[in-house]
Amino acid sequence: MTAIRPLQTGSLVTLSLALAACSGTPAPTAAGGGAGAATGTSTEAVYARLAAQEARLAAQAAELERQRRELEAQRQALSDLVLAAQTGRGLTVPPRAAERPQRAPAPQVAQAQAQAQAQAPAAAPQAPPPNAAAEEGSTAPGDAPQSTVREVDLAVIRDQGGVLTPQGTVIVEPEIEFSTSSSNRFFFEGVEIVEAVLFGVIEATETERERATAAVGARYGVTDRLEVDLRVPYTYSNDRTITTAVNALPGEGGVRDLEGYGIGDVEAGVHYQFNDGAEDWPIFIGNLRIKTPTGRGPFDVDRDPETGLETELPTGSGFWTVEPSITALVPADPVVIFGNLGYAYTPSRDVDLLIPNPGAVDTPTRIGTVDPGDSIGLSFGVGIGFNERFSISLGYEHDYIFGTETEVNGVTTKGDDAHSASMLLGGNYRFNDRTSVDLRIAAGLTEEAPDTRVTLRVPYRFPVD
Repeated sequence: MTAIRPLQTGSLVTLSLALAACSGTPAPTAAGGGAGAATGTSTEAVYARLAAQEARLAAQAAELERQRRELEAQRQALSDLVLAAQTGRGLTVPPRAAERPQRAPAPQVAQAQAQAQAQAPAAAPQAPPPNAAAEEGSTAPGDAPQSTVREVDLAVIRDQGGVLTPQGTVIVEPEIEFSTSSSNRFFFEGVEIVEAVLFGVIEATETERERATAAVGARYGVTDRLEVDLRVPYTYSNDRTITTAVNALPGEGGVRDLEGYGIGDVEAGVHYQFNDGAEDWPIFIGNLRIKTPTGRGPFDVDRDPETGLETELPTGSGFWTVEPSITALVPADPVVIFGNLGYAYTPSRDVDLLIPNPGAVDTPTRIGTVDPGDSIGLSFGVGIGFNERFSISLGYEHDYIFGTETEVNGVTTKGDDAHSASMLLGGNYRFNDRTSVDLRIAAGLTEEAPDTRVTLRVPYRFPVD
């Protein structure tokens, strides 16, 4: 916009003559006092009209500049929203227009604004537009500031109810799990005369076990705080045992291969979220899981009628298990700290099983009541959300297992307590709002824990209400 420059004296005289000609009055001349006074009065009137016109033009230029800045801010906000939708990083509130660098006004506009302020200081200020507060990002008194909380899928504690299912939503989880474990044991059968002097057979046993499980799980959000789930597994196991007699006759020892497959132990659970984590409190979730003895237990498999040894591997535990637990989540975007503490109660069972003795078929061994022993479980770790699609979880789990009590021929014996500890690494990638993939890897740290356990899940969610 081109600023209007003040007219020179010669121009004012020419303009005065033109105005006089149009009005029909005699044109003023430079000669004579009356003519000079009339010319001065006419010049002041023209200056006043020009000043008022320049003030109006400056105000219009300022209004145009304000509207240009507002349009630029809206265009930038729209660009931010489109970029956020493309990258999967949702924004709660668009960036404030006041925080963006603005273009400097053109020199002509700045000059017009300065002239308007100097020549019309008494002009009333314009009222701010209704959406000015929203453009500046201000909030009304008492309103809580908005924040973005990134959802982190905690793959390593999925079984303990880490993230609940929204109300009216069903999540179906196909699952594949593979685990390996091995052990080396030495046995001595004979007589010890004095310390370190043995007469008998020393055996070295090396066992390698592989287990594969294909399962289908389902979770349903009854409410936003209550969830139920069900898991049906199908398992396949293979054991390879190599026995070597260190000081036995040639030919003793050997290799023994066993396998077993079938339906495993069906599990059902319920999870309830007690609070919403307000006032910096952790989110507490109560869990209750029940494992049923639907698979073949170790006392239900077929055995050799002569040796009493099993000819197939079990696919389940053979006992009921009830496991209550409590989970705590501490969100600190983009990190979620988690912990779980639980107790697994396994009631005893009267097996009432007769196992043949090698070389003494007429005097079999009777197995009476068996109490597998309860366990206390603890797990904790951290989940990190890199964006709305990808997150990882690092954790540690430890189970303290009480010794098993077994009644053999009327005499009850108790085994040793055991520790099962593993390091956990999990990852989750979300393809879209309905489908994601979970990968969990557990590395055993104690002899009782599997050496490696890898679990792959592909949750698929869909609303039913």
